[in-house]
Amino acid sequence: MLRVVIDTNIFISAVLKPQSNPGLILNLVRGSRLVLILSPDILSEIERVLLYPGLRKMHGLEPKEITGYIENLKAFSKVVTPGRR
Repeated sequence: MLRVVIDTNIFISAVLKPQSNPGLILNLVRGSRLVLILSPDILSEIERVLLYPGLRKMHGLEPKEITGYIENLKAFSKVVTPGRR
């Protein structure tokens, strides 16, 4: 199965526009058509960016919902700790 690493901007775009291409990519991951590879650093960055006040106005998610989104990402992804940056 194809394994992918996705940039934080793709996750943000998917949250803002679920029907966009980034949203469709995440649907492929959720449907087990792709294996999403994430690191703790990527997960932290996604959460930090989603908490930016300007973005919060755009997506309307509360901090608790953002935490839930991150936990959901972990559930359908393979989280790895890279040996080097």
